[in-house]
Amino acid sequence: MTKTTIGIIGTGNVAWHVTRIFSTRADLAVTVYARHPAVGFGEGVAEFPNVAIAPLTAVVDADHDIFMVAVADGAISEVGALLKNVAGLVAHTSGFTAMEVLPSQRRGVFYVFQSMTKGLPQDLTKAPLLLEASSVADLQLLEKLGTPHFNKRYVLDSAQRKYLHIAAVFANNFTNHMLHQAERICEANDLPFAELLQPLIAETFRKHQELGAQSAQTGPASRGDAVTVAGHLAHLKDTQHDLYAMISSSIAAIVEKENQ
Repeated sequence: MTKTTIGIIGTGNVAWHVTRIFSTRADLAVTVYARHPAVGFGEGVAEFPNVAIAPLTAVVDADHDIFMVAVADGAISEVGALLKNVAGLVAHTSGFTAMEVLPSQRRGVFYVFQSMTKGLPQDLTKAPLLLEASSVADLQLLEKLGTPHFNKRYVLDSAQRKYLHIAAVFANNFTNHMLHQAERICEANDLPFAELLQPLIAETFRKHQELGAQSAQTGPASRGDAVTVAGHLAHLKDTQHDLYAMISSSIAAIVEKENQ
């Protein structure tokens, strides 16, 4: 059986996960290119016995059907320059970076729309896979690559993907930061965060799924309770004070606009 050859550039969160899922397939031959190949994925490299590790400098002379650039956004252009003359398809894995940053003639995007942590296996079958390519043939190639692992696949252009990435920061990264602030408040006041707040958090997301975010919005800012808002602010300092004030103002403004 002729195998599709894949060169994965990077050893971070996304690189670890795509390497993990591709390493299980008999129809793929995977090589990971790393700045420090002796380190590779660290202890996790033992989990991928069928994957070769090579230095990043070797990618210039490599011959693969697909090169997957799974590095930080700021390094995509640098790595892309190394691949500008390769014959294979070059695809990056970024949500915010435009496909056109890649200088190769055949280029694309293979963006797994999920929060991923290196070394922590995840079931990605329900995670949307967002694809883009400079030709129909290469789009079909990326689709074929992702089909066994991702049940939901969408074709989005670079502009759509950028706004989705911004939305994801609000929905995931900012939400996680707010949970961290709640943890800090509980810890500082000897309150058991998990026991007291986890049921509320679960209900918040359940109601969001049923009603939508705006319809499910509650709290002092949404009901115009200025006395409680001021009381909360009096108990907060620095970043937490500023975050609370800014978000409460945003909630109140939206409610006021909807009531006009």
